[in-house]
This record gives sequence, structure tokens and C-alpha cells, in this order.
Amino acid sequence: MYANWTSLANEHVTNVASAHRDCPGESAEDARARVLSLGVARGERERVGEFYEAWFEWVLAAASRATTRDEAFCLDVVQDVMLRVAAKMPAMSTHAQLERWMWRVTFNAAMDALRSEQRRRKREQARAGVTAQAVENDAGAIEERCDWLRKELSRLDSEEHVLVRARFAGNMSLKEIGSGLGRTTGAVHGKLRTAIARLKRRAEETGHDE
Repeated sequence: MYANWTSLANEHVTNVASAHRDCPGESAEDARARVLSLGVARGERERVGEFYEAWFEWVLAAASRATTRDEAFCLDVVQDVMLRVAAKMPAMSTHAQLERWMWRVTFNAAMDALRSEQRRRKREQARAGVTAQAVENDAGAIEERCDWLRKELSRLDSEEHVLVRARFAGNMSLKEIGSGLGRTTGAVHGKLRTAIARLKRRAEETGHDE
């Protein structure tokens, strides 16, 4: 998909030959580096595209060496490097100079990516810890309320206890409870209201009303 260094140099031999005329004795590799870096520094879109293709595989390999991470991670580093290249590349006079600069940019981008990932993982772990603690706290609070409610229910008289359990634990209707106990629906409702009101008052007094 991406052209290698040799093919790109052949495709743009005219530019390289022109560079030779400007700098006699300059190697083809140095001339290529100078032409591309100068074009990128000037913001020439064509040169930016050429540079991307020429250095893509080099940057990907360098990112892999620097991070030892998978291809997806390293591809993100490549994109960051190329954005930095387009934004701040200076004109270079030799290939060696360009390669040293590219290594620094790639290494810095790779380290930034690793630090960013580490920060993200810490945030996720912190959120997971908070969530786990919240669940644990909620579970503890619920268990505490259940213990309190069991104690309070035991303090009700036997009929009230039966009515409350039938209504809320058994999910029975007032009519069903009345039929089972031989009471009218109104009587069951009145008895339940009294028992529930007593439980609410006790909850407010003991701080279990939340």
C-alpha cells in the first residue's frame, strides 16, 4: 500500500536531480531528505503526502520498537507523529539529520501515548474502585436496614406482623389478606396503615428512614 524509499526516490528523480544541481556533491538520499523536509516545512500538501508515504513504515517500526505494543497502538502513534511532522518540521540538509529528528519525534509521541494510556487505565481503575465501593456500601446499608426491619417487625403484635408480611413479602392484595383472615378489606387496610405508621416513626427516631 505504501511505497518504499527506493520507489519514491525513482518517482521523483526530477526533483532530486534539481537538488543535485543546487548542491553539487550531495548524495541522492540527502537531496531527497532536503527536498521533502523543505516542502513539509513550507506546508506544501504534495510534499506532506510524499513524506507520509516515504516514512510511514519507518515510523511504524520505530513506534513498535519503542513501545513493544500491538499494531493498533503503534498506528495511533504514527498518526500523532505525522501530525507533529506537518506542524513543526524544520528544513533538513541530510538524511541522517532527518532520521535523528524523526526518531526524537517518534520516541516522544510513543512515550506520550504510553503515558496517556496509563492515565486512562488509572482513571478507569479509580472509577471501578469507586463503583465497587459504592456497591459494597449500598449492600452494607441495605443489610443494616433489613436487620433493623426484622427486629422492628418482631416487635409488632402477631396480627400486624402477619399482615405486613403478607402484603409486602407475599405481595398479596388487601382482599386476599382479608379473605384469608376472615376480615373485611377496610379492616385489613386500617390495621396495615397503623402498623406502617408505627414503623415509619421508629425509622425516623433511629435514623433508618433514608
